[in-house]
Amino acid sequence: ATSARLLFAIIALTTVMVSFLAVVDGWFVIVRHDRTVGAAKVAQPISMRETWALSFPFLAIALGNVAMSQVDIVMLGALDSAEAAGIGRVLIRVADFAPFLLVAAAVPASRWVARLKELSESESNAFESRTRRMTALATAFAVVFAALCLLFSDYVLGMFGSAFASYDGELAIVLIGRVFFCVLGLPSVFLSMLGYSRQLLISMLLGILINVALNAVLIPDFGVAGAAVAT
Repeated sequence: ATSARLLFAIIALTTVMVSFLAVVDGWFVIVRHDRTVGAAKVAQPISMRETWALSFPFLAIALGNVAMSQVDIVMLGALDSAEAAGIGRVLIRVADFAPFLLVAAAVPASRWVARLKELSESESNAFESRTRRMTALATAFAVVFAALCLLFSDYVLGMFGSAFASYDGELAIVLIGRVFFCVLGLPSVFLSMLGYSRQLLISMLLGILINVALNAVLIPDFGVAGAAVAT
């Protein structure tokens, strides 16, 4: 139990550090880089209604991310048992550490994506090259992390209790999904920062509906394994 608390504390601290980097990066963009752009925007202020219209898709996307991360656990509890929901939550939280590098890279990448149309051809090519290297590095990290988790699954899952140790197969399924997530790179960042937030929102809503449907079909017969496949 102590080891499990320590692992969750490390993950929580990592999340706080990434959020802090996002705040620092945003401050740098606003205060240091976009002074002239900001001055130009003041001449044509945006109304509150326009601000809400522009920001609502991002708010909905954030809520969609929360829903996507919790729907499997909620449906496990509703269609199986509270014990199954607890096991599923642990498996998902452990696997969520696999794409850590990719999630961290989204912070500085978003600033460059927002300026993509303004970059010269050489800058654009350099950014494309960095993005490919970053994706490859994040994928390699996810593969190594997944391999280590499965190789030492008895210890990793045993930290949460002996009852978790037998769910190494379900953990493997969730980890495979996280590895493919890294292979795809950062499509959500590109879509949201290039003005396609509504299309991203629609695709996310479709993903939630598919996830709910798969969970409803698979959980009654396969339990935690069904939720892992749906995830």
